[in-house]
Amino acid sequence: MQRIVSLTDTRAQEFRTNDVHNRRLAAELRERQQAARFARPERDLERLRRQNKMFVRDRIQALLDPGTPFLELSTLAGNKAYDNEVPGAAQVVGIGIVSGREVIVHADDASVKGGAWYPLSVKKIVRALDVAIENRLPVVHRPNSSPTATMPAESFAISRSCRRWEFRR
Repeated sequence: MQRIVSLTDTRAQEFRTNDVHNRRLAAELRERQQAARFARPERDLERLRRQNKMFVRDRIQALLDPGTPFLELSTLAGNKAYDNEVPGAAQVVGIGIVSGREVIVHADDASVKGGAWYPLSVKKIVRALDVAIENRLPVVHRPNSSPTATMPAESFAISRSCRRWEFRR
């Protein structure tokens, strides 16, 4: 295979300025993702401890084959929606390996409003199902308990035509 030769001058001032700017943006993205994954009110975490419930990412790790990676998807779904109180749309979705097979894992995050589902939660779940269908991956749902839907029944109608899910008002 022929090697691609870059004409970029990495010593140029414009390159260095862009490099600093992009590294700052990448760091900000990592911080936002960490906050969406782990920043929770202590009272919510304490409530789950009192109930002897595993945290969502611990439930996922217990499911996955030991030492295998988990690629979390849509970490920032619902970012800044619902008054910033529903990080990740109260769901954790990703691709992991269970019994040697890649699967889509979907789990309700009980540390966010008790794992309640919001309209953006449903969109995130449906997108994960689309990824599963498109890539022929099985889906494993790790519910915490029966989720509470926090959307009026008439707010969204979900229909499935062939392989595509649609949301209609």
